Amino acid sequence: MVAATLKNGRRPQLDLDSLYGDGPGLIAGANGAATAAQALYEADYKFRLQDVGPTHDLPRPRSSTNSHRSNERAALIADARNDENINISQLHAAFLAFHNAVMDGLKTESKGKVTGAAAFVRARQLVRWTYQYLVGEIYLKTVCHEDVVSDVLRNGPSFYGSVAGGLPLFMPLEFSVAAFRFGHSMIRPEYRLRDGELTIRQILGVSVANRPMPPDILARLSDGPNAFALERKFTVDWKHFFGPKAVNFARRIDTLIADELNLLPFVKGNSVMAHLAQRNLLRALSLSIPTGQAVAAACGIIPLNPEEICRGEDDDIVAVLTDGGFLSRTPLWYYVLREAAIQTGGETLGVVGSRIVAECIIGLLKKDQNSYINQYGIARSITKEGIEVPLKGGRFRIGSIEAFLFAAGVYPEGGSCAEPVKPRDRLTV
Repeated sequence: MVAATLKNGRRPQLDLDSLYGDGPGLIAGANGAATAAQALYEADYKFRLQDVGPTHDLPRPRSSTNSHRSNERAALIADARNDENINISQLHAAFLAFHNAVMDGLKTESKGKVTGAAAFVRARQLVRWTYQYLVGEIYLKTVCHEDVVSDVLRNGPSFYGSVAGGLPLFMPLEFSVAAFRFGHSMIRPEYRLRDGELTIRQILGVSVANRPMPPDILARLSDGPNAFALERKFTVDWKHFFGPKAVNFARRIDTLIADELNLLPFVKGNSVMAHLAQRNLLRALSLSIPTGQAVAAACGIIPLNPEEICRGEDDDIVAVLTDGGFLSRTPLWYYVLREAAIQTGGETLGVVGSRIVAECIIGLLKKDQNSYINQYGIARSITKEGIEVPLKGGRFRIGSIEAFLFAAGVYPEGGSCAEPVKPRDRLTV
């Protein structure tokens, strides 16, 4: 009954709707049509963004007497969930800065002929392609088994119905409620940001009003359009995530999660929903998500046997799995984590987890005629090595996360990863 009433709240494309919202009104002037997302943009179609030392923070505008924003700590972005923790909010800010950098590059490359709405349309396309490329060619091949990803890229999904069966686009619950939550096991107990470390609980709740969790990571500003900004020391220095000095390595994919995720802050009362593992399992139960064994059988895959489900687990966990009948009917989220630990040592997802994650994401990309996958050989900016984008310093090929962060201006060390491209004879995307 619950599943029957669920509706997708997001568009069925990897089109960065969390970044762009429904876009700015493209008809300028007093009689131009505005959109609900108009407040995200400056008059020149760049994103609103604030500088914090060597990097950026999301806009956190002051509330006016006519504003309904009662919490001035909250970021003004299309999806408030991207302001729930520092790492994600800083990545969102990097994408805002990347869009603005491409806008500047289009203006420079065209010698001032491409600006305003025309530049926005081209920049949004290039930013979306870059994001899709990084997800399809870098991220998936890192977290999923590479052979499965290659199969889905070359031959398309075998089981994801919107593509394999010609059904309307949808987000499978097996993906959103179970398999894609594998990332919870990869979260570190603490992260080095710019100056010092914070625990995972401390980096959560960036914009919660009257934040009870010390330290307070936002500073109130005395002047300017923004009411708050991240303290400089709590912004992300991306060299701690990439390069030879990286320290924030992801944990292996297994059935262990960081202790502090068992008591999520800002969940009212002593609700079981404050325990991340219980939260995931209860959501799956309420939505009647099939077991790991059932999904494996549907895919023609021999499932893990009871010994594999138990291998290496503590005695009390084995007792719960045995007494609850979970050795042959394992919750899908737990099964995906266990499968990864057994089949790849936690380096990537196993075959069932890889199949669900890769088929859903690549399936959505293949169904979108404007995605980078469907524009190979058509758009000159798309190559097998990355996406070519114009910046103030010339045209660069973005084929890695490090190169993207360099282009966004937040990771100077990534310059060696951004390949310069000879100028085009004519401006094209």
